[in-house]
Amino acid sequence: MKKFVAMVFVLLFIANGTANAIEKNYGDIAYGHLLKFSLLGNRALVTQSEKNSRDYIINTLQKMGYKSKNLKFKVENYDTYNIEVNKKGKDTSKTIILGAHYDGRIEGNAFDDNGSGISILLELCEIFKDIDSPCNLKFIFFGAEEINILGKGLHGSYNYVESLSSREKSKIKYMINLDTLASGDKMYVYNSYKDKEVDEFSKEILKKIKEVSENIDININFNYNEEGNISFTNTKSDYYPFFENNIPFLYFESTNWEAGENDGRSQTELLGRIIHSRMDNMIFLENIFNDRIKDRLRSYVELVKELILSEV
Repeated sequence: MKKFVAMVFVLLFIANGTANAIEKNYGDIAYGHLLKFSLLGNRALVTQSEKNSRDYIINTLQKMGYKSKNLKFKVENYDTYNIEVNKKGKDTSKTIILGAHYDGRIEGNAFDDNGSGISILLELCEIFKDIDSPCNLKFIFFGAEEINILGKGLHGSYNYVESLSSREKSKIKYMINLDTLASGDKMYVYNSYKDKEVDEFSKEILKKIKEVSENIDININFNYNEEGNISFTNTKSDYYPFFENNIPFLYFESTNWEAGENDGRSQTELLGRIIHSRMDNMIFLENIFNDRIKDRLRSYVELVKELILSEV
């Protein structure tokens, strides 16, 4: 009997140790959230799945110990929300904003665009809950990015930036945008839109992310201009209202600038563009890109964490 009890204890110890080891693997938490978000539906504006996803984010943040700010704004006559939580850092005079949009499109179930971004953002919230950060962190889950009304989308991020005072804007060190990260052939980061000139600090953070990625052996790609110190995108996402206000940004996405029309919109050689199509759903992408998806989640979580801790 004593031997049996001892054996059970050993097995429980090993199992618990294994579980703890798994929990420490970057991307595992994000992957769990990604599967749950996909089961909620497409999260398109004015749908029950949009409301359910918002509730899921708020409840998850609450379980982590955060108190969220639910920032209401209107799109036409519909009320929706940005969700914000704050983490106080060592230097309270500066803030890094990390953002991802939680709404989706009706064509699939928004697995990649942008279940991947919000899932990674939730894992980063959990990681930094008990880590001293060099400066303040604001984690923002933007609403209504996808809906285009009268030629304008990005409603949540526009509303957020427009609500800031000049003093609040001046405290933002830079903004990190996480959008469509799971299925593209390669990982990319940008610090400019359509090859427009940026300030020296924007160039410095691009150099820093290159240095950090090399140190942790993660292959991040750049869409360089001729000078090689600007990596640019032709696609607007929630970074754009910050960019318009001269706030430096890093926009992470997975795509393939060498596929299709070489404009960054063809995410894969195999399938072309996945987002905004019926292919952007959990069952389809899990069957084709399962290992890639898990690797992307792991890599982006680790990369963003190490960038923030590098104190650029």
